[in-house]
Amino acid sequence: FMWTFSGNGNGTLQFTGFAAGVDENSGLAVTATASPKNVVAQIPRPLLTRPSLLAYPSQVSAGQLITLVMGVTNNGLADADNTTALAHVNSGDVTLLSGPVPVTRTIAAGGGYGTFTWTYSANGSGNVIFTASAHSLGVDSQNNTSNTVIVQTAPVGNLTFQPLTSPLSVGQVITVVMRVTNNGQAQLNNLIPMLTAMGDTSGISYISGPLPVSASVAGNGGEAYFTWRYNITGSGSVSFYGEATGVDANSGLTVVLEPKVSGSVAMQSVATLSAGLIMPPVVSLNQVYTVRMYVSNTGMAGAVNVAPSSLNLAGSVGSAIRISGPSPAAQSIPGMSAVEFTWTYSAVGTGNVDFKGTASGQDENSGSTVTSPQAQRVIN
Repeated sequence: FMWTFSGNGNGTLQFTGFAAGVDENSGLAVTATASPKNVVAQIPRPLLTRPSLLAYPSQVSAGQLITLVMGVTNNGLADADNTTALAHVNSGDVTLLSGPVPVTRTIAAGGGYGTFTWTYSANGSGNVIFTASAHSLGVDSQNNTSNTVIVQTAPVGNLTFQPLTSPLSVGQVITVVMRVTNNGQAQLNNLIPMLTAMGDTSGISYISGPLPVSASVAGNGGEAYFTWRYNITGSGSVSFYGEATGVDANSGLTVVLEPKVSGSVAMQSVATLSAGLIMPPVVSLNQVYTVRMYVSNTGMAGAVNVAPSSLNLAGSVGSAIRISGPSPAAQSIPGMSAVEFTWTYSAVGTGNVDFKGTASGQDENSGSTVTSPQAQRVIN
C-alpha cells in the first residue's frame, strides 16, 4: 500500500498505519499496527560541512611561498550559490599574496564539493597555522584549522680554512682543510667545495681532494669539513682560494658562500749539509792544536740538532790524542748558514794524520735526518 504526501513546512512528521482483515480459513478478524516513522521536512537549503584545510609545503624557508587549500562539501538539498571562503592566520608571520581563488563558486546540493586556494609568503621563522570557513546564502560552515607549517631561516653558510702548517720542505705534503658552517635553520644540501691554488703553484702537485666530494650541512651550527692534499715539489709560497655552493633544502634555491683565501705555506728546499775540516798544515811533536769543522746548510729549511761525528783517524801514519771537543756538541743551522765545531788534539807521534768526519741533523720542517758527505783533511 502506498500514499503520497507533501510537506508544507519545516518540522518532523510522524507516520503510522493500521491494517485489518479476516482469516481466510477461520473467518476470524485479524489486525496489525505499523511502527511509527519520523520524517524531517525542511525548506531546501545548503548544508556546508566543516571544511578541510591543507597548507603546503609543511616546511619552508623564509621568503618561500605557502599554498593553503580549503575544501568544503554541501550536504544540503539546495545548491550553495555564491559560496565564499574566509581564511585567517592563527599564528606565524606571513603575507597574503593572492586568494581566495575563486572568489565565489556554486557547490552543488547532495554532496557537491568545491575548493578555494590562497597563496602566502613566509616572512620569518616560526610555526604558521591557518583558520578558514565557508559561507553561502546565510549558511555558515564551522571553522577549521590547518596543519602546521614550519618556517625556517634560509641557510647561512660560512667558509673558513684550518690553519696551514708552514714552512714545509720539498717532499712534504700540504693538507688543506676547508670548514663550512651553517648558521641558518634550513639544511644546506649538496654542498660542493672548490679550491684554487695561488702563488708558486709550479712547486706543488695535486694528490687528492676534495674529500668528501659533497656534503649536507644541518642548520643551527652544523658543519662539514673538506680536505685536499698536495705534494711539494719546489720552493716558493702558495695559498688557496676557496669557494662553495649548496642548495636550500626547503626552497631548492642555490646558496653561494662568500669565497675566502687561506693562509700561505712557505715551501723550502730540504736542509742540505756539507762539511769541511780546517787545521794547521804542520805541527810539532807534543804540540796541542785546534781542528775546526765548518758545517754549511745550503738548503732553505733549517737543520736542527746538527752534531759532528767523532773524527776518524783510520789510515793515518802519525797519531794524535783528542783533548777536548767537539764544541758545541750540537747546533741548529738556519737555511743558507754555517756553524763551526772545534776540537783540540795533541800530536803524540810523527807522520801524516788523516782526519775524517761527517755532520748530521734533522730537517726542521720534516724531521728527516740529513747528513753531510765525509769531510777529510790531512795534517803533516
